Amino acid sequence: MKRTTIYLFFALLSSASLFGQTYWQQEVNYNIQVKLNDKNHTLSAFEEFEYVNNSPNTLDKIYVHLWPNAYRNGNTALGKQKYKDGEKQLRFGKEEDKGGIDSLDFQSNGQKLKWEYDPVNIDICVITLPTPLKSGESIRISTPFKVKIPSGEIVNIPLLESVSRSNKRILLSTGMANVNEISNAIKILSTYYSKKRIILLPCVSEYPTNFCDVNLKSINFLRKKFNLEVGLSDHSLGTEVAIGAVALGAKFIEKHFTISKRMKGPDHIVSLEPGEFSSMVKQIRNIEQAMGKFEKRPNKRELATSFLVRQSLHAKIDIKKGEKFNLKNICLMRPNDGLPSSSLKKIIGCKADFFFNKYAPIK
Repeated sequence: MKRTTIYLFFALLSSASLFGQTYWQQEVNYNIQVKLNDKNHTLSAFEEFEYVNNSPNTLDKIYVHLWPNAYRNGNTALGKQKYKDGEKQLRFGKEEDKGGIDSLDFQSNGQKLKWEYDPVNIDICVITLPTPLKSGESIRISTPFKVKIPSGEIVNIPLLESVSRSNKRILLSTGMANVNEISNAIKILSTYYSKKRIILLPCVSEYPTNFCDVNLKSINFLRKKFNLEVGLSDHSLGTEVAIGAVALGAKFIEKHFTISKRMKGPDHIVSLEPGEFSSMVKQIRNIEQAMGKFEKRPNKRELATSFLVRQSLHAKIDIKKGEKFNLKNICLMRPNDGLPSSSLKKIIGCKADFFFNKYAPIK
């Protein structure tokens, strides 16, 4: 899922050391797009940036600072600094209290680029250029991405202010937050760009969350209260809550995933294994199809069925021409090939214009 921290900061180095060189400043021009597909219920973000090599060196790699991954765990520089300052959330907290960026797929001119995370710093990735980039040359690189702001950061004012300067789509987890805190976070995040880029994720920071504590009705409450898209960050066991959320209109589902629940760690027991996750996705897709429209009308298949199962007016016995219709000579029976049943009272006392055989439809 996606959400937060701020524009990607681009740092560049070549395989040769740049220290000691004449001062120069890197140049990065970027464009970020976000698309919401209501039909498929998917959200995709896309960034394209042009890097201009203003250094005197020829570059074979560039380094990208993935700011959201600074919140991935306690081993990042930020995590270590927070731990040193007495904040232990990133080192020992639940996954819900952490953030990150994923779904990266760097390409240039349609060609996939080789990239990898820095072995020491997960908030830095190294992109290998397809050909050496000489001084003064530029390259365009694109990638999709997803970013997430953890629940614990909803009251982190400096972080929210920083994120507000980015026009990326934001998923805002609301675990542990009250309405005033959510409202304040939305206000800050809307400083520079429309609040419509924010998706609220109702969340209960309880692992696992008891069914009686989930409060699925908060989905409609938050949607009505803030007039924003709403999803669900679910920590309950099983898939029922996620399925129910989709039925209530949730557009985004966050669920913990693990290879095996037997693995050590606080989150594995409340996570879904591959088979369970796959089953949940299929169930969600089925529910999406079943949602339909805000209306009530029979579909074409129902209308075809109605001919066989609905009753209409038929002759209970032979009825002579000129004989009056009454409850003794007409009845309701299948199929629906005569006058509708609603016409019963209207034709009582009327004369038959034709001779009707027993069980013939009255038309």
